[in-house]
This record gives sequence, C-alpha cells and structure tokens, in this order.
Amino acid sequence: MLTVASRIAAGWVQNTGHGQFLEYEAFFEGQCRLRRESPLPGRTITEHSALIAFWSELIESGRLKFPFDVVHVDAHPDFAIEGVLRLSSGYLSVEKRQNVFNIENLNSGNYLTLAIVNGWLSSLLWVKLDAARMPSLMETKSYGAGEIKKLPNRAAEAAFGCVECSKYWAIEKFDYMVLSKSPEFTPVKSDFLVPVIEEYMEMI
Repeated sequence: MLTVASRIAAGWVQNTGHGQFLEYEAFFEGQCRLRRESPLPGRTITEHSALIAFWSELIESGRLKFPFDVVHVDAHPDFAIEGVLRLSSGYLSVEKRQNVFNIENLNSGNYLTLAIVNGWLSSLLWVKLDAARMPSLMETKSYGAGEIKKLPNRAAEAAFGCVECSKYWAIEKFDYMVLSKSPEFTPVKSDFLVPVIEEYMEMI
C-alpha cells in the first residue's frame, strides 16, 4: 500500500519549480516501480484522515486483508506517539492496552495511530522529504525498504522505519495507491501536480 501526500509534492515544487517533472518520474517510476500504463487501483482524498474510511471500505469488501504493509510518502509521520503508542527497537505498539483512541479526535496528523491501534498494519515505512526531521519522541534507526523488520500477526503492533526519499527503493510492487491533497498544509501552486500523480492511479 502506497500513500502519497501532496505536501511532498509541494516540497518538490519549492525545490524544482513548475514544469520540471523529471524528478517525479524518477521517484515514482524508478524508485516506486509505478507505471502509467499499469495504474494502481486507488483514490485521491482531500484530507489524510479519509484514508481510514478508504481502508475500512477495502477491508469490509474483502479486497484488502490485514495486517498489511504501508509505505507512507510524506513530510510528516502522521501518527501520535505520546500517550498512545510506544516506539521501541523498531516497533510501534500500543503504550497502554486500556487506552482507547477516540475516533472523534482523528485528524490528518494522527490517523495512522488508529490504523495501528486497530491492528491493521504489519509494517509502516515513512519515506520522508530529505530535509524533514524526526520529532524528538521518535528518534530511531533509519531503515531501508529491504531492512524493515516484519512482525508476526500481533494486533496493535507494527514494525516501523524511516528513510529519506532519495534513498528509498521499492522491492515489491504495490497493490493500492492513495493521494492526499491536504489543502490545509499545501500551497495552491502544488495543485497542478495532482493530475500528474493521478496518472499512476486507476480510481476506485
């Protein structure tokens, strides 16, 4: 499962300027193994948190089995650590079993927490902008795509790693792709890249 945030696109726009698509093609086609002629089933959403509803839809229809692996391409990790999750030795797990993640508090900065609490994820690899920094509560070893540890099917726990965009290379093809526009976090000038990225997707 590949998730892409348009704020990543915004970062690239700031770095490369309009009309320069070579860097995008190198990342999506070279590093992520995507092809326009073989688009991935997926969806464009406005807010990151809508991804939970999309995953629920896929799970309920039987098209997606959990736990599943997620590669999250974004300038931010989009999960909450303190009070909910514990990060230790490359694993993200529920800090206290009695903690219940309130769906009413779901937002674009913590939605992956709910996916982990639900036991949906077996691994989460954060592919971050090269300039992005890990928050202090999340200092951990950086993993390459082939190095992230796989867990047995234990609920509410997921392997976690992070890698810079320039160092990420997919080792397997993806099954689904989701693009989040996140207008609250992205400049208008990045909107022109949405249809470019959508060329790698078949909307479902």
